Amino acid sequence: AIVAARYTLGLSWEMASVLGAGLVGTGPTVVLPLLQTLRAREHLSQILRWEGILIDPVGAVGAVLVYEFVALGASNGAATYTLVLFAKTALIGFGLGGLGGYLWGCVLRHHWLPQRLHSFGTLMAMLTLFTLSNMLFHESGLLTVTVMGLIMANQKRVSIRHIVEFKENLRTLLISVLFIVLAARIDLEQVKQI
Repeated sequence: AIVAARYTLGLSWEMASVLGAGLVGTGPTVVLPLLQTLRAREHLSQILRWEGILIDPVGAVGAVLVYEFVALGASNGAATYTLVLFAKTALIGFGLGGLGGYLWGCVLRHHWLPQRLHSFGTLMAMLTLFTLSNMLFHESGLLTVTVMGLIMANQKRVSIRHIVEFKENLRTLLISVLFIVLAARIDLEQVKQI
């Protein structure tokens, strides 16, 4: 994507890098609905599903880091600054996400919350961790909640099937609203110019 942006769009290497980093995170909203439509083999479907889930925070963090590096310029200690940003994001994301996933798994495993509230409680816990993580360090919330989800999904003694079903319904609703909001922001004069 970077090379294509450089030579087809005529962007500088810096801007092409920012565009390329931003395009990495566009997969989940496209890949997951395609998998449901295509009905790929289960093994391939699981690999692509996890790739779609994991690439989102990687793309978002990568885009922020590349932007910061380009904005500072290579001569102003941008590499060191970018590495420090990455370390803080990773430390908070993996630490808070891992702790949150483990603790919320304990809540579900010990039935400290009625099952009918598991989905809403998980949403509340996820939003709380997302906000706390972003308060501790800007743009670390997405990584935090992704790690929390990975921890929860891989705990053997916690059934999250009903939470996953709720998440799928919520995802469909939010993506639908997102595309309606994006379409509503289009200026008809700009469309006529194209």
